[in-house]
Amino acid sequence: SYRQVPYHNALHGATVGRSIFALCQDPTLTGRLGDNLSKEMQFTLVLAGLVHDVNHPGVTATFLLHPGTHDTMDLAIKYNDQSPLENMHLAVTFELMRKAKNAFLSTEQVGIIRSALIRAVLGTDMAKHAEMITKLDALIDNLEHDEELTRSSWYWPATPPGILKTDKQRQAWVHKLQEEFVMEVFLHACDISTVGMPFDQFRKWNKRVTEEFWLQGDKEVKEFGVLISPAAGFDRNAKGESRHGFTLFFHGAAGIAPV
Repeated sequence: SYRQVPYHNALHGATVGRSIFALCQDPTLTGRLGDNLSKEMQFTLVLAGLVHDVNHPGVTATFLLHPGTHDTMDLAIKYNDQSPLENMHLAVTFELMRKAKNAFLSTEQVGIIRSALIRAVLGTDMAKHAEMITKLDALIDNLEHDEELTRSSWYWPATPPGILKTDKQRQAWVHKLQEEFVMEVFLHACDISTVGMPFDQFRKWNKRVTEEFWLQGDKEVKEFGVLISPAAGFDRNAKGESRHGFTLFFHGAAGIAPV
């Protein structure tokens, strides 16, 4: 159910799914932050990678949230401006999984992975990037020091539910929260990992995403009469300096120094 768009297509989904699978095979990662992700959660993570952009329309949330948008899916209205694309990807995924020909998981199994799958895919919203990095830094700090000695827990402002009366119950709650957050981080990292690929592969993916953004820029000018997204990246007539700055932005988001 992926659309034929330049970048956010089935090949991108497969690439992210494969990257997630490779990440799960590295015990130094799954053990260090994830406290050894269970097989069920590793499966959930790979599935999330495969479906995280399913049915992507080839435009960003900025386009969908513009009041002049005449998109037939009305995603911004349907999801109240909250991660419209990611919510749609999840809705399509669960609808597909309900079909008999795709029912490779039982209802009980879907119930087990549902929460983690939702959180992981929602975490691919670039609007949440800064918040995620802040929480990741706090989590690492909590792991390197006794959590009781740190100023606050990494999951603040969330707090254990009041019904959890024992330390064991609260620890189980924190562990589940940590596991799902680590999955969220892993998927987000793989989603923007093309800048870390060998140069020939990066260049191909860069051409794909650039073309998709240019097409959106053309559509914005046609529908709105003006470019609403940054010229650096969405204006096919932008100067070379602007394009270079756009590439540097994605290098920075992925935490990779430009060469």
